[in-house]
Amino acid sequence: MSKKQTLSLLQWLAIVFVLGVILAVAANYLR
Repeated sequence: MSKKQTLSLLQWLAIVFVLGVILAVAANYLR
């Protein structure tokens, strides 16, 4: 696995994590 593939994988994990946090906060806010 090259560095570029590892970097993109970490970027996707970070994006998914941030989206999950935003959805959790939004769900708590709308409740």
